Amino acid sequence: MGQNGKSLFRAKEEILNHAKDFLNQYFTSIRRLNTPAHMSRLEQVEKEIETTGGYELSETELIYGAKLAWRNSVRCIGRIQWSKLQIVPQPDRQSRREVLQPIIQSNR
Repeated sequence: MGQNGKSLFRAKEEILNHAKDFLNQYFTSIRRLNTPAHMSRLEQVEKEIETTGGYELSETELIYGAKLAWRNSVRCIGRIQWSKLQIVPQPDRQSRREVLQPIIQSNR
């Protein structure tokens, strides 16, 4: 329980509603709303949430989500550049140093 007496975890139904909303936005952005791929992904996510209580984004969904978050950040003066955000997946990076090293090198 949190300090306000509410659970720290979201209910599966709430997670599923957020997931469906996000996936609808994603598939709309790639002009694939209501296609077999969209319906299949919704079904896959629903099963994963039911089984595990959460789900993993695909790489393309994660990239879209990062760009969307930047675009929706109203206090960021640089958000006009949101569509140019480049994501470099680093799934094998473990430590903070391993994560930061490519960023530091790209800024030199």
